[in-house]
Amino acid sequence: MRRTERRRTVESGGAPRSLRREITWALALKTVALVVLYLAFFGPSHRIAATPDRIASAFLQSAPSPERH
Repeated sequence: MRRTERRRTVESGGAPRSLRREITWALALKTVALVVLYLAFFGPSHRIAATPDRIASAFLQSAPSPERH
């Protein structure tokens, strides 16, 4: 190992700069992907409005009668 490579490895906490940069980009890309997936499938536009009246009507509906076989 050359002296400059060893100095660069020690200065950056044990990992070469290119590896740190690659890991940083991978984490940033994964974070963006998670945000996009959240907004696409679980975001506020996909939620049902839960008003007290709707909740009460859901609880007060009669239960279906069980079928006998």
